[in-house]
Amino acid sequence: MIQGNFYFKLTENGNLIGEFINNGTKEFNVECANKDGNENINFVGKFISTWLEKENVFTSKLTITNDEDKKGYYKLVWISNGKKTFYGNGFVTDNILYGDYSSSYE
Repeated sequence: MIQGNFYFKLTENGNLIGEFINNGTKEFNVECANKDGNENINFVGKFISTWLEKENVFTSKLTITNDEDKKGYYKLVWISNGKKTFYGNGFVTDNILYGDYSSSYE
């Protein structure tokens, strides 16, 4: 099971740039996400996410929603090849979305 942490900054155009680290890596890696039809410029929406691990490039669909149980928190789901691959939870402070993620839904 992969477990890690991430942060995303929102660009003025509504895209995301950030970094992540997990129990399978020893250093922070880059992740960015282009908005996918989002009209609003905020963290909630659909994105096409791309990240690097060493020399490998990965892409998935990323959906960020408001957490209905916790005000001010967000839920994230990454989907690759039609399968949910990562699940995350986050919160925004100083216009940065911080959170954790896992390859297992708990």
